[in-house]
Amino acid sequence: MVVMLSARLPTINYALPSGRDCKYTGQAVRALPIRIISIGKKRSEGVQLVVDEYIEKLKLYCSVEDAHIRNNPKNARDWRAQVDHEDSAVMDLIRSDDWVVLLDERGKDIGSEQMAELVGDAGNTGASRLSFCIGGPYGHGKRLRERADVSVKLSSMVLNHQIAIVVLVEQLYRYSPSSFQMITLSALLELSLSDLVQPMFEGKSVSFPPLAYKPPRYEFKLSATCQQPNSLKLFLSLFPLISQHCMAVLHSSLAPYCLKKLIILPFPYPKPTISTKRLNLFQAMSSSSKSQPSAPVYKVPGLDPEEMDRVADQTFQRYSSSSVKRNGKGVAVVWFRNDLRVLDNEALYKAWISSQEVLAVYCVDPRLFGSTHYFGFPKTGALRAQFLIECLADLKKNLMKRGLNLLIQHGKPEEILPSLAKVFGVHTVYAQKETCSEELNVERLVRKGLQRVVLPSSSAQSSGPSSTNNPKLQLLWGTTMYHIDDLPFNTLSLPDVYTQFLVFIDDTENSQSIEAKCTVRGCIKLPASLGPPPSIGDWGCVPSLDQFGLQSPNVSKGMKFVGGESAALGRDLLRIYKHTRNGMLGPDYSTKFSPWLASGSLSPRFIDEEVKRYEKERQANDSTYWVSFELIWRDYFRFLSAKYGNSLFHLGGPRNVEHRWSQDKILFESWRDGRTGYPLIDANMKELSTTGFMSNRGRQIVCSFLVRDMGIDWRMGAEWFETCLLDYDPCSNYGNWTYGAGVGNDPREDRYFSIPKQARTYDPEGEYVVYWLPQLESLTKEERNFPGRAYMKQVVPLKFGNTSRHQNQDKALAARGTNFGGRQTKGQRR
Repeated sequence: MVVMLSARLPTINYALPSGRDCKYTGQAVRALPIRIISIGKKRSEGVQLVVDEYIEKLKLYCSVEDAHIRNNPKNARDWRAQVDHEDSAVMDLIRSDDWVVLLDERGKDIGSEQMAELVGDAGNTGASRLSFCIGGPYGHGKRLRERADVSVKLSSMVLNHQIAIVVLVEQLYRYSPSSFQMITLSALLELSLSDLVQPMFEGKSVSFPPLAYKPPRYEFKLSATCQQPNSLKLFLSLFPLISQHCMAVLHSSLAPYCLKKLIILPFPYPKPTISTKRLNLFQAMSSSSKSQPSAPVYKVPGLDPEEMDRVADQTFQRYSSSSVKRNGKGVAVVWFRNDLRVLDNEALYKAWISSQEVLAVYCVDPRLFGSTHYFGFPKTGALRAQFLIECLADLKKNLMKRGLNLLIQHGKPEEILPSLAKVFGVHTVYAQKETCSEELNVERLVRKGLQRVVLPSSSAQSSGPSSTNNPKLQLLWGTTMYHIDDLPFNTLSLPDVYTQFLVFIDDTENSQSIEAKCTVRGCIKLPASLGPPPSIGDWGCVPSLDQFGLQSPNVSKGMKFVGGESAALGRDLLRIYKHTRNGMLGPDYSTKFSPWLASGSLSPRFIDEEVKRYEKERQANDSTYWVSFELIWRDYFRFLSAKYGNSLFHLGGPRNVEHRWSQDKILFESWRDGRTGYPLIDANMKELSTTGFMSNRGRQIVCSFLVRDMGIDWRMGAEWFETCLLDYDPCSNYGNWTYGAGVGNDPREDRYFSIPKQARTYDPEGEYVVYWLPQLESLTKEERNFPGRAYMKQVVPLKFGNTSRHQNQDKALAARGTNFGGRQTKGQRR
């Protein structure tokens, strides 16, 4: 037989909590968009932070707008005229179909449960928006009192507008998230199919509580051929297709009796579709953590939030300047990209100094969460997405402390920025310059979009006869320690070998060191206050993983990095870096600056300046030298990407090396999932999938194994690193992979890392492999890296050297060489 399901889906529905003294207990209610209109002076930073925090949380469940009106907007001397002016300003914001709630000391005294009931009542009225009004120092005007649908008071005590709005948003949030998360199936479905469905329940009755309101009707029909009761599984598996706003979740097994236990979780945005292939990859990234016993999780940095904020505030004070003068006009935009920081941000500085108002913008570009170019891996995995979210939250907080805010918009920059430029009359968009093709293409599209925006003559800053009335895009170099303009040669003449870059031959044929020839520019100092920003009602909220179609990652062991500039400023390991830079286990080997450098939460110039300050205040040592040395390596890869462009991503690399690579899927997945049979490789790959991080030494070892011992296409490894790494940036990632694969600019084509040698040198007692592979703990220290059959069968023999005492048992594998039956490929264009 054929079962037909007819569903009625309201736009957004919530169910109030059970066990409360509220008439909507156990029923579904409709949540309206909320606007909070308050009158008063500019809020203090502390109050604004609290209000913004609660509003961002509320926005996960419904649209919320904070409209603040300055008291006495026309500077009237008489208090009655002041109230009239405020009254008019508020009435201009209220539509005819708003449900208006007046917060007034003469209103009805209500409790938290009654506030929830009030929200439910508003949803039943047919109104399109719920407006809360907080009056000025002399109360509400006559027109607003007559227009209000209900008048309530939050407290018997008198509250000023700052305290009142904090109390209001807290009370709204108290009931909204915890109470409005679930809707029973009955709140969505109208089943007039008892004759068809009831036989499947074998006599068990199915009852549904009544709806609290009549939802708008949306008809969706699904059908499934039911030849036996268990075919309901197929029917329920199709149910999520009914609406992009809903996801079906079963609270018990998919038996025919569980229909009444089906619930619907609302999403504020349509949930992106993820292919089965990508879901399998995400499962692979988290599988290791699920099967392992509990182990210590090291937070990096190891400071609590209050301590991080204290250190950050001290650093901000040290890098602030009161002598910077502002001489610009109009509005300028600072477009944050991979420079999610306040300190030493030239784009932010230029925007502030050239304008009267700065609009800070971050565009959540959907392309960032697409697929990699060649092999279709997710471009951004859950771990890096979570790190990005934390960076954005911290950037927003730090900007607000300095009188600005961060406008977060979902969409493509080439669409968002021209639109903002037109609305606000922006004369210049400032941003950090990038070097790789995808980023350069976005820059080109943004510039093209801005050229189509024509501003009034008064909006564009005149800079001479050649100035036009189009907003400008000004790109600034800020990703390296040495500025590209300060190099003793242009990028086309950049030496192809790193050692020749460090010590080059000048025009007089004398040797010169890059450090002696170049000077690192000092950090840019900003004033303590960067405001004001333009007046915007909705600044947008920091995104959540759900909006990207990702699940929250479970860092069950290893290091858990905290995103954001404040966290980055809490790291100080210069004293011991030289001795730990090639370590593999624990939170204190290497500086761990790389995730924050990649996101732009730290600038390399800032690190260099802090190194010099450390040497001056404490002592110069090997560690401080090696920090600067590694920063120069990072610079070099960035300059190489500017020189070689897209060839960095091609199979043959910058030198167009001809080589036959395998794309054997089974072999690659054994490497990806940490199932190669070589503990050192497997431990490193499990660390990567669990934490998003891997030591510098580990990266070189697993790269060498993939390309030398397995013969796998190096781009598969590079793209998987792109998915997983917290510190991913295309220049360093692909630069290192071409270097390791022998297709880069380094003349040594056959760079090989011997696993036995690396294990004996960097994990002599097997502590690292036991941490990530606890099944090896019972073995002796000597056997942990060379367990033989006690671990698992090795998928390939090593190209040089065998870790097993049974060297003749895998002759068949040895005969296969390094090409393993996979598809052979030549280079393609990116």
